[in-house]
Amino acid sequence: MIDKCIYPECNCPFDMGADGKCLRGLERQNKASAVEEHKPKDTIYSDRLYEWDSDKYNTLCEKHFGDRGQWWNTREAEKIEAFLSDYLGRPVTLINIEKQENKATGFPVWRFDIEG
Repeated sequence: MIDKCIYPECNCPFDMGADGKCLRGLERQNKASAVEEHKPKDTIYSDRLYEWDSDKYNTLCEKHFGDRGQWWNTREAEKIEAFLSDYLGRPVTLINIEKQENKATGFPVWRFDIEG
């Protein structure tokens, strides 16, 4: 199992290095205590955003990321938060990003835990 960086202010919310630090050098937190501290109010999956409104998804992807891609592993947390705020029409705070697998297709999907 690969540990994930769980700092919402971090720009590397994905795989942590073998030294137990994220790419910005932040120490590993106990995930249970971090999740308790930042309980998400909502969870959204990247593939659902596209399914709900593909035109809106593509327009906002171009605005925030410069492309229409569905791969989120190279996107910065701050830009993802801005994308989600625009998509949902309200300010949100990104609490956690987790790469998962769609068991039906085998393709990656990203889980976004948010507040707001």
